[in-house]
Amino acid sequence: MKKEAWARYVNRHITPGSNLPRLSREELERWQRFSLLVPPDGEYCPTDLERTLALLMLERAILAGQKAKSR
Repeated sequence: MKKEAWARYVNRHITPGSNLPRLSREELERWQRFSLLVPPDGEYCPTDLERTLALLMLERAILAGQKAKSR
């Protein structure tokens, strides 16, 4: 899947009560620049879902930690 389709696919798998941020194309591009999530053939596949959700959870934790430090 291309980036836009992948973002829609992932966002459909995020449950409303999870407080995970919604995935955007910009996040995918940033993760690719940092070599965190680079699809081998230039397209994402369902096996990338777990890694994508893990990255969203990690970002949520980092943001929560930054907010806690700024208080």
